[in-house]
Amino acid sequence: MGERIEMVNSSTHMKQKINYIVNLRVFACIGVILCHVAANNWYGNIESKRWIVLTAYLAFSRFCVPIFLMISGVLFLRTETRVSFRKIYAHNILKLCVFLLFWGMCYQIYNLTVAQKIYVGEGTLWTLISEGFQNVFRGETQAHLWYIYTIIGLYMIVPLLKPWINNLSKKEIEYFLILYFIFNVIYSVICNLDVEAFKIICNFSSRLSINIVGGYIGYLVLGYYLDAYELPDKMRKICYALGVAGFLFSAVLTVFYSRHLGAVTEIFWNYCSVFVFFWSIAVFVFFRYNLDQCYKAADIIANYTLGIYACHMFVVFELWRNGISTFSFSSIFSVPVITVLVFICALGFTYVIGKIPFLRKWII
Repeated sequence: MGERIEMVNSSTHMKQKINYIVNLRVFACIGVILCHVAANNWYGNIESKRWIVLTAYLAFSRFCVPIFLMISGVLFLRTETRVSFRKIYAHNILKLCVFLLFWGMCYQIYNLTVAQKIYVGEGTLWTLISEGFQNVFRGETQAHLWYIYTIIGLYMIVPLLKPWINNLSKKEIEYFLILYFIFNVIYSVICNLDVEAFKIICNFSSRLSINIVGGYIGYLVLGYYLDAYELPDKMRKICYALGVAGFLFSAVLTVFYSRHLGAVTEIFWNYCSVFVFFWSIAVFVFFRYNLDQCYKAADIIANYTLGIYACHMFVVFELWRNGISTFSFSSIFSVPVITVLVFICALGFTYVIGKIPFLRKWII
């Protein structure tokens, strides 16, 4: 998420920006904030109209993580991009580890001193720091930082994934994506439904142990594929239709199935669900073919998206703590208004941090 949007062309040795990726990254960053703003009061009364509005905003925003993963696929798997074990570990992974430790500690301190109002004296400071380190390694950090663990793991396999993917034909990549769609995307939905036939299918699928098409790896390959190969106009329209349908079905099914269960459920919009899969493709394709222009504002903001991602929850917490939430006025308007407010505040905070050379290099 924090990598600069540029690549090295092996033939010209010139740095070249990928304009639609710059724009897409900023849009996905806003999507993350929209998701967290809408989610903060979502776990409530599922019978209320306000809850339906929040559900619609959440369904819309679910493209954010898949898009970031697809962006990584474009930047790291392109044939003209140079990737080495040394670069991945010394630059990308090391930076993300420092980033994760720093922000994990910041949220640890905030949650204790501000949210729980526990006084941290000299005698308890080292205990706090020690617990913070342990929590980071246990994965018990602020919830939205889960993505950093995931992307670190994916970066570890990029040096192996890239030469493999670059040597596959278009049809072979499509075959991989079909397997990913069947054994991960569809699987992620039907295995969460209480239907006996689905349970049998899922049990059979799990016996096959095709782990190479599991998790989020498919989104990296999908991003590479959609960037490397042109889609005909008819296929783009199909992507848009499936994407809009995915967004609408994820919202509607979440409402009806949650009310059927009597409790909220997220099975229709987890990041590997079929509905989010199609919705994310539609967003990516739209930017790929319609917004491949250089916008100065997006070009500037794109350099701060990792920092915005890290600190935006501080802004959300502080607004909620001071009585400004999606319940403050009509949720139809409060969600986008608060999203913009959080985005501007997080951008400003990250911009200030970016003026400090050491911090700019490691934590934004």
